[in-house]
Amino acid sequence: MTTTTQTCITGSLAPYSAWGANNNSGDPSLSQKRDIQHLFNRMTFGAHQADITWALGKTPSQVVDTIVDLAVGETNVPAPGLDVHKWADKTAINDTDLQALCGEFRWPFLTIEWTDGMIGKNSFNDPIADQEKDRAKRFKYRMSFFWHNHFVTDYRAYQGDHNMMWYKYTLIYNAIGNFKTFVQDIGLCQAMINYLNTSTNWYNHQPDWEPNENYARELLELFTMGATTNDTCDSDYSNYSICDIEELAKVFSGWEYEYWSPTGAKFREYYFQPNLHYWGPKTFFGETITPVQPTGINLDTPTIAWPQNNTDLPIMVCNENGVLEPLVDLNGNVAYTFLEHRDHELVYFGDRNANGIKEAYDEYEEAHDIIFGTRNGVVISPERQQTIARFICGKLYKELVYQEINEDIVNQLATTFINSNWELAPVLKQLLKSEHFFNAAARGAQIKSHMGAFFSLYTAMGAEHMVEHYPQGYAHIPSSYLYPNDPYGYWEYQSVPYKHVAWGSIWHFVRDMGHNMFQPPNVAGWPGHRKWINEYSFYKMGDVLAECIATNFNNPTTTYEKWRQLMIDLSNNSNDPAVVTKAVAEHYILVDLLPEQLEAATCAFKEIVPSNYFEEGIWNLYYDAVPQQFINLMSYLVRQPEFFMA
Repeated sequence: MTTTTQTCITGSLAPYSAWGANNNSGDPSLSQKRDIQHLFNRMTFGAHQADITWALGKTPSQVVDTIVDLAVGETNVPAPGLDVHKWADKTAINDTDLQALCGEFRWPFLTIEWTDGMIGKNSFNDPIADQEKDRAKRFKYRMSFFWHNHFVTDYRAYQGDHNMMWYKYTLIYNAIGNFKTFVQDIGLCQAMINYLNTSTNWYNHQPDWEPNENYARELLELFTMGATTNDTCDSDYSNYSICDIEELAKVFSGWEYEYWSPTGAKFREYYFQPNLHYWGPKTFFGETITPVQPTGINLDTPTIAWPQNNTDLPIMVCNENGVLEPLVDLNGNVAYTFLEHRDHELVYFGDRNANGIKEAYDEYEEAHDIIFGTRNGVVISPERQQTIARFICGKLYKELVYQEINEDIVNQLATTFINSNWELAPVLKQLLKSEHFFNAAARGAQIKSHMGAFFSLYTAMGAEHMVEHYPQGYAHIPSSYLYPNDPYGYWEYQSVPYKHVAWGSIWHFVRDMGHNMFQPPNVAGWPGHRKWINEYSFYKMGDVLAECIATNFNNPTTTYEKWRQLMIDLSNNSNDPAVVTKAVAEHYILVDLLPEQLEAATCAFKEIVPSNYFEEGIWNLYYDAVPQQFINLMSYLVRQPEFFMA
């Protein structure tokens, strides 16, 4: 296995001058291509031939600016507050049309859309402007996948399709936006409220009441500041103490999860129970906040409204036969949906300015100002700002460059982060355009995850969305629930009776290795990097990738001919199998293979063709067996350690 000097990544944050400027391959054209592949591997999981051709006509800075700017401006999601998909905005208990779907609109469609977005549409006949938007979407979705492993929730904890929908929406909408806003949105996301127990953080009006600290602790430790060594209540305004967690947890009391309410919460819509919120003063980081108590609302009775049922609305679920039926407990009793009891002045529902919510949200916002080192527009703790900025920029560095942080680079990024008022785009641009990022030692220094290996394979293949993605038997959503002009997701369903999805094959192949979207192992997420690789997973991944290529791309009129054309383009239509093999290897693998590996790869490529065909000049890339030869070659390449170096 070839290696690079992974711990010696040098270079400054000055913009990288031109593709191939490091010129370390001895082949200028290959050096240029590998710079582009490196950038796309980190920004979008992989580069196909059209990406490389497009990028060669621009400078590195122009490529980064175009993708990031489009991703910021082209949100790829509807504006906040609008319906996204009716099937996810509602629950089946109050929509007869959705009841008829019974299970076909469940969480797989959310993973399908997310997966397809990360792989890309790859419709190379689309106008250049549309292809550029698709690259921006790939980048935005890829970054949202990173944030999924930062702001962790687990679908198994909240079991609600519309809650999953708004969690995913929150990640994508904020993926390269303002980080402080992102943190505020994620804290009141219904999935997070349930996962980290905010929904059971009830003030009981007793002197010895202790709040549930789960979310407050993870907000500081995992989401903003990193772990602390301060296990006392001593003041340390650059970091946090146990007492800061305890006091901050009181801010989150009374915020509720929807608990099968007939009204499914949407993005930036909340459930709040004022009588279970602690309205007293709270002191953390040396700052005291005292919320304004709402008037005309019962704040004194610690009654939990949720257990009261509406016996007119049973909770409907799909049984194992796909039939909708009422949910029953172990004793056979029907479970009913819970009422909001807004008329009882207990639970309030709406946006941040809704009656019964505004005062608590104002306090919530002020608490986040203090966490981020400001109050009333004035900086009160530059030290804490530095702590947050270095922690987040360090995580971005690990994700996009290498696992061992360069402290000087991260400190410079942190300064940009703070000066940009927590906007992520300037930090991402500065890093991705830099000489440091393009240093040769950074190339191939990362290790692909299980799903990342699939994403990069599909993208580099140029697998076309809705044409070549593994045919899977999910019935389509009825046309009445589709949005033809919605760039977010499901417009293709209108004309395609069965979804051709990448996710079906990826989930099938990686589920036994514990890498399922929406199902991380714990609140810290997947550990990544070398921990992806062990004796089992390495050989398993090679086998399943080879099986995927051999079985899931089998449309001779599209995929096979696309593979043939790719080899023609990569090798300049060579009739030398060694040249073709090397060109294909350089397209899918970012580092040089050893001569003996290339020789073995060439043998795999030639295996099914009589040897005299090559000797007598009979064989060329128009030979009928070439698509199968490509499958054999790729089956060899995806089993090489270098394939997993990104």
